[in-house]
Amino acid sequence: MCTPGYGITLDRFMRVAHLLPRQRGNVAVDNYRFVNALLWMCRTGAPWRDLPECYGKWITVCRRFNRWSGNGAMERLFTALQEERIIGVEIRVLAMNSTSVKVHQHAAGAPKKGGSRSVGVSRGGRNTKVRVVSDSGSTLVEIHPGPGNEHDAAHGRRSMAAPGAFMGAHLLMDRAYEGDSTRLLAESFGLTTVVPPKRNRTAP
Repeated sequence: MCTPGYGITLDRFMRVAHLLPRQRGNVAVDNYRFVNALLWMCRTGAPWRDLPECYGKWITVCRRFNRWSGNGAMERLFTALQEERIIGVEIRVLAMNSTSVKVHQHAAGAPKKGGSRSVGVSRGGRNTKVRVVSDSGSTLVEIHPGPGNEHDAAHGRRSMAAPGAFMGAHLLMDRAYEGDSTRLLAESFGLTTVVPPKRNRTAP
């Protein structure tokens, strides 16, 4: 059954309804019920199959979620919900790190048709680094790939745009991201950096 207090009222929904894709024809789950289904999922952390029937069929909600995620509607929706102070997302700790992925030999010979393929050459051969920012619950905040031979600090500064939405949070990083420019940028976004100093710092 539906849990009282997990959804939003119709009046609040109408403040963000204009940002959602327009519904055509007779749909099984209208946008209002769909948004409340998403909020129920966010608050409970339950799998899709456990969605209460009062929100509609779970497969219908799941498919629309995937479709809206692809066309940008989900990002617009949750941004508006927070800007209108209808919901609040509290994130106190963020973590930034990267991992190397070795490029398959068959992928290394593909023709380059403009733009970066995010493939670099290092001592380990051709590889790609995937840079990730997540919160304390392992929820993805930002992700982007880059060549494996490029320094983490530059890509870390690029990733700051997404964590910058969470002012007041602590940003955990390893020594690869440590540097004055990275620290100053994080502080400009209202983030508190937690990172071990480089060994060559005279005043850690």
